Amino acid sequence: LFLDRLGQALTHAARRDEPLTLGILDIDRFRDTNNRYGHLAGDAVLQAVAERTRGCVRAADTVARIGGDELAILLVGTPESKAARVLAKIVAANAAPLAYEGQEIRASVSLGAAGYPRDAQDGEALRKLADSAMYAAKTGGGNRYVFYRG
Repeated sequence: LFLDRLGQALTHAARRDEPLTLGILDIDRFRDTNNRYGHLAGDAVLQAVAERTRGCVRAADTVARIGGDELAILLVGTPESKAARVLAKIVAANAAPLAYEGQEIRASVSLGAAGYPRDAQDGEALRKLADSAMYAAKTGGGNRYVFYRG
């Protein structure tokens, strides 16, 4: 479904000469969370991150799980300047502690982003660049967002 939405968004953006931003989000130290608190707690963290992230975007945007602890965020009609505010909001929302069975679990996220048409013209290339930027955010210590810089 996400790949279909990405394809549709790119077609729409090209037709209307509009930008879009694709973000790839990864939960920092998620394996450590699973090991320390258990897999049910890890599931609760995943659900909380997804819910918090959805709460930061518009109804027209897309948040989708694309892997174990990775989400994709598709911000339609959104140039980098506006996307930066949304991504900062997502990082801040996910830095808040999560209450789970009487424990406080701290989670943070690393988010990488790339934009159409500036960074790439097709979905696969856009995903690779956003993923590369996400790893740069992780390398920078996590709990941050980074835009791809070619």
